[in-house]
Formats: sequence, C-alpha cells, structure tokens
Amino acid sequence: MQSSKSPSDAMRRFVQDHVQLIEPLTRQAAIAHWQLQLSSTLENNRASSYASARLRNVYADADKWSVLQNIDGSNLEDPLLRRQHDLLSSMFRINQLNPGEIQEIEELRASLSAQYNLHRAHIDGKEYSDNQLDTILANSDDGSLRQQAWEASKTVGAVAVESLLKLVRLRNKTAQKLGYKDYYDMSLDAQEIEPDELGSLLKQLEDGCRPLWHKFRARLDTQLGQQFGVDSSKLMPWHHSNRFFQTVRSEGIDLDHVYAKTDAVQTTRAVFNEIGLPVDDLIDRADLYEKPGKCQHAFCLNVDRKGDIRVLCNITPGERWLTTTLHEFGHAAYDKYIDPSLPYLLRRPSHTMTTEAVALFMGRLPSTANFMQQFSQCSPEECIANSQKAARGQLTHQLVFMHWCLVMAHFEKALYANPEQDLNTLWWDMVEHYQLVKRPDGRNEPDWAAKIHLASSPAYYHNYLLGDMAASQITRAATNHIGTAPGKIDLSPALGAFLNQNVFKSGASHRWDEWIRVATGRPLEAQSFVDDLYGVEAAL
Repeated sequence: MQSSKSPSDAMRRFVQDHVQLIEPLTRQAAIAHWQLQLSSTLENNRASSYASARLRNVYADADKWSVLQNIDGSNLEDPLLRRQHDLLSSMFRINQLNPGEIQEIEELRASLSAQYNLHRAHIDGKEYSDNQLDTILANSDDGSLRQQAWEASKTVGAVAVESLLKLVRLRNKTAQKLGYKDYYDMSLDAQEIEPDELGSLLKQLEDGCRPLWHKFRARLDTQLGQQFGVDSSKLMPWHHSNRFFQTVRSEGIDLDHVYAKTDAVQTTRAVFNEIGLPVDDLIDRADLYEKPGKCQHAFCLNVDRKGDIRVLCNITPGERWLTTTLHEFGHAAYDKYIDPSLPYLLRRPSHTMTTEAVALFMGRLPSTANFMQQFSQCSPEECIANSQKAARGQLTHQLVFMHWCLVMAHFEKALYANPEQDLNTLWWDMVEHYQLVKRPDGRNEPDWAAKIHLASSPAYYHNYLLGDMAASQITRAATNHIGTAPGKIDLSPALGAFLNQNVFKSGASHRWDEWIRVATGRPLEAQSFVDDLYGVEAAL
C-alpha cells in the first residue's frame, strides 16, 4: 500500500483484500467442522484440521499484520471501519505463529473432537449414549445403576485426558510466545474482556446468590435423602439428576412429563413464527436427531454469514431437548437477522456472550405459564396450577447452572495457569466449593476431562454467566418496551421486532459493552439476574 493513501483508504483496501481471501476459507472450514461433527471419520478429521489451519494461517501472515499495524485505527472516521480494524487486529495478534504450530494445534483439536464424538459409555458390557445416561440419572431410583451410569459417563475423561493436556500445553506455549501469561489470558483479550472486570462480575454473582444457594441446597439435600433413603451427609454425585449437576429435576415440576408429547421441532418453528422471526429454512437445513458417530451435544454454526446457518441437536422427547432446541435456534435467529448490509466482518454477533444471552432468553420460555398453556398437552387448569412450580423449576435450574458455570470458569482459568498441578484434586475442590457436591471417597480420576468444552470451546464457559446476566436485562428491556408485566414474556411480533431492532440487527458493529447499553439501556451487571432469582423465590 502506498504511504500517500489516507488511513481510511488504506483500511478499506486491506479489508477488501482480506475478505476476498478469507470468505471462502471460512466457509470451507465451517463445512469441514460440520461434517466432522456429523461423522467422526479419519477423513473428516483430517479435512477439518486442514481447513482450520489454512484459515488461521491467513491471520499468521506477519507482513499483513505489519500493514495493519501501520494503519492508525484512531484516525478512522467511519465507526464501522474502525470496528473492523479492532477485530482484525485482535485476530492477527493472537495468530502470529508458524504454520507448523497452527497445524499441530488444529490436528490435535480435531482428533480430540473425534474421540469425544465416538466414545460411548458401557455398563455391564452394554453401550449407552449420553442421552441414555441422562435418562437413568433423571429417572432411576436404583442407586447402584445410578452410580454405574455416573461412573460410566466419566470414562471419556480417561480416554481424552492425555491428548487434552497436550492441547492445553500447546495452547499455552503459543500464547506465551505471543507475550501473554497463558492461553486463558490471551482468550480474554481476544474476547475484549478485562480479567478484573470478569472476576468482579463472577464474584458479584457468587456473593449475591450465596444465601439463596445454601437455602436451596439444604432443601434439595433433604429431598434427595428422602428419595434415596440415605442421610443427606452421605449423598454422592450420582444422586443428582445430571452427570455434572449442571441441571436439576428434583424440585418444581417434572417438565419432561409436561412436554412429553410436545414436538420440539414444530414448537420451535411455531415460536419463531409467532414472534415474526421465522427460522423454517434453518430448521429444514438442521441435523436434529441421534446418529452413530455423531456429536452427542448441540451447537449452531454460521457457515457463510449469508444465510447458511446450521443447527445440530440430538432430540429426544421431553423438556431438556425442547429447551436446548429453542436455545440453539436462538443462536441461529440472531445470526439470520443481522443486517445483511453490514460489512462481512461485522455480520456476526457482537460477542459470544451476546449470542448466549439470546439463546438463554429463548431457553427460559418453556418454564413460563403462557408458553406451557400454548405448547404443552396440559389443560388450562393444569397449566395454571403448574405455573408456580415451573417458576421454581426455572429458578432452581438457573441457580444450579450458575454454580456449575462457576466451577468451569474458575477451573479453566486455573488449568491454563498451571496444567501440571494435581487437576483431579483441584476439580473436586472446586465442585465441593461451588456446587456443594461431595467427592466420592478415594476417587482420583480425570473427571474434569469428561467435559468436551475444555477441548472444543476453550475459555468459553464464563460467557454463559455473562449471557444469563444479559438475558435478564434483555427480558426487562423487552417487557418495558412492549408494555407487558415485568418479566412476562408474550410471544408476539412486538417481541420479535424488539429483538431484531435492539439485539440482532447491529451484528458486531458494537463492542459487547456498547451492545448491552444499546440493547437494554444499561451496562452489564449481575444485579438484575440476582434480583430475578430472589424475586421468584419471594413470590413462591
């Protein structure tokens, strides 16, 4: 580029050349990742790692990084151009590695993904999927079977741990080469999150909810002790209704029973049509049911920022997958309704936290009375009778998930700070501290490594917590704007119009902290979420 060009002219040319290069590579990497999650074959593994490495190598180009650094972003008058400069600077900065380093990381990441996808637990020689293990822990009163199911669910940790630790060390090595303390520190910088600000928000959550959490846990332990005929002091992890105690079914109402005959796909279709944000085309493109070799979890993938948006689920009847399907299509709707006239680099959510906020907002709907009346098979009288219990169920879910997220966020920070420490003990120290779940006597297994997010979505879990805070603020802003009762979410075109205009449309043209101010009129804080929890408790 010639020095006579203005910073704005130079930046426009840089963006034009860059997008021309990375747009097809981004699409190829996304499709390769999608194919790997559908079928974890060796061929798909190699294709995914190769495509991801090609894309990252674009950002590793030292000459292009030098050109970008020579463009003074503060002198760019166009805010959209300035925002693109910020985002590109972050991407180039964290990828200044040699091709061999990038390829090694991407190959190991893809290989680990395949390990998690292909692994199936076994009990007495019989294979079990994650959905089947979840069903046992949710419904069985057989203490021995529950223990076997819980222990079987952790076996993937022992399979993956060596490769996962190798990946953690590689991530740290490359981050330290770039001048960061560790990979976690680099990830927060790339996410435009200040570590002290994150730490303060997490502490506000923990401290604010502590009395409510201890009250709930005492009540839950009494209930579980009576259910399984054991003293509450002797309750074990397998007495909870989830492999990681990240959800709970022991309080409130059995929403699986309420939604047993509710079609998750058709309900999701109807919900988004009712709010005037149809996602029928995305549902038709999605892969929604269990298959051998397929990823057992759920995610949303924006392939090309032009409408090719894909959702993967493993739907079975009941509340869990209804909530999950609404959650994932919340991500998808956000992607779909970003202003298509925005530059390519800005046609994505403002932040991981902001798209999680939308997904969590949608996932809260099944616990509301008006949603239950419309989409369950219960009579109007039953829905009214169940609504208070459903509210308690949502309260307990949010409390339980919040404390699970605190485990993940703090553990992952400590993992990257020192991957050579006794991680098995550290994991259970944090589980006991945050979740108040007792470790099994003498257990020394890499149970932490059973969580796929540590490999596939590193330094991510704090975004669920930030997203929950933002979701509470969005709910308040939406109800205030529409004029409904506080916290009462009506499925109407007015809700869709609010989300489209205030939440989706701007894409990544704002930083997340500016986005939350635009969307809700307030900075991000924990108090709205905490107040919502105490408000529900008081009403009950």
